Amino acid sequence: MTSDEAKDRGSATIWVLAVCVLLLMVAGVAAARAAAVLARHRAESAADVAALAAAGRLGTGQPPCPAAEWVARRNSATVESCRVRADATGRSGVVDVVVSVPVRLPGLGATRVRASARAGRRAAGPAAGSASAAGTSQSGTTGLGVNTVWHAGPGAL
Repeated sequence: MTSDEAKDRGSATIWVLAVCVLLLMVAGVAAARAAAVLARHRAESAADVAALAAAGRLGTGQPPCPAAEWVARRNSATVESCRVRADATGRSGVVDVVVSVPVRLPGLGATRVRASARAGRRAAGPAAGSASAAGTSQSGTTGLGVNTVWHAGPGAL
């Protein structure tokens, strides 16, 4: 064995270890990203159903926000805000709900993901099946619909 061959002996092991470390780092970043996306989807779903539950209470004489809080709790979320904008009769309107869901990200620690949703009820009448202001169609006599927007607040994703 020449002196050049002796210098190179074992270098393949170093390269294999370096590639393994690199692959583990990529897998860690992918796992953190997957956890963040999953948390975002959980928050969006919790906000959607909470807003729909609150909108379902419009026109019934029952307060909408406690329904949103109950549904959010059942989905491991916390209602941060619930705003009801009802018409003069109280039979139709819009409910805006903001919820947060706790998440623990690998390597980054614990944080909260926030999501908001808007759901409403239109009064039954000739305009109940027409297009809404957002350009979506809501059909049926109750006119329940939902529109979700995800966002991250301070300290969230």
